[in-house]
Formats: sequence, structure tokens, C-alpha cells
Amino acid sequence: MTETVTLGADFERGIRFEGLRESITGEIARRNAAAHTAGLDTPEGRRQTDAIAALVQVRKRLRSDDDEQLLIAELLLQVQDSDRAHARA
Repeated sequence: MTETVTLGADFERGIRFEGLRESITGEIARRNAAAHTAGLDTPEGRRQTDAIAALVQVRKRLRSDDDEQLLIAELLLQVQDSDRAHARA
């Protein structure tokens, strides 16, 4: 007999939270590399460092017990992905 384990909402939210934190950290690393490639004193470098500062604040304020905040962070990362895709096109 196989038992089905149902994950609780708190556990699922925790997994979602950790995934978001990792995604934000990855985005910070990508933008840091882009800032250094462009040069920190260039307009593009400053734009990247401004985005890094905003992402750090989002990551710092992100709480695992706030579904609305998690959704906002997910949407922010989707916008970041969209911006990156448009830049490559």
C-alpha cells in the first residue's frame, strides 16, 4: 500500500519562499556581473547597481508567511526575466 503525503500550506509556502530567495540572489549576481562588465561608473553600470539595491531590499523584506508579498516578489522576477529577454532580442 502506498501512502500519499499531502504537504501543508506552510510547508509549500516555505518552499516557495526559499525558491524566491534563491532566484533573487541569482538575479543580484547576474546584475552584479553586468554592472562590472559595463563599468560601475557608466550609466548602464549605475542602472544595474540601482537594480541590485532594489533587489536586496526586496530580499531583505521578504517573509515566508505573507502570500501577497511572495506574489509581488514573483511578479518582480518575471519583469526582470522579461527585461532580460527584450534586451537580448
